[in-house]
This record gives sequence, structure tokens and C-alpha cells, in this order.
Amino acid sequence: MKFAKVREYQSPILAHFDAEKLELAGLMVRLENQQMASLYGNVLGGIILIVPENQLNKAQEILRNEQHS
Repeated sequence: MKFAKVREYQSPILAHFDAEKLELAGLMVRLENQQMASLYGNVLGGIILIVPENQLNKAQEILRNEQHS
């Protein structure tokens, strides 16, 4: 299964918050780089929220709609 990046976060709290929203909507979610981000901060990039490629559009739509609520 191929995964696609939805967003990248500097804040682990925001990353987990959005991951939870997507999981509640029935999407499969992974957060990558959590340990590296906590050890090295923004130097190596942030926490990356990924979903299966076939769920990418739905994930983006869900998060976009949440921002406008």
C-alpha cells in the first residue's frame, strides 16, 4: 500500500489532533518522524501526517473543512 503526505507539523499536539480527526472519519492514518522531530526539533523537518494514496483527497477535504468551521 502506498501512502501520501497530507501535511507536515512542527507541533506534535496539532499533528495528533488532526490524525485523530481523520481516524474518527474512518481513514487510516500514520504519523512519521515523531521521534526525530522530538529529538532534533525542526532541523530535520516536522511530523508528517500520511494516509493511503486513495484516501488523500478525503483527508485534505476533512482538514480543510475543519479550518473553516
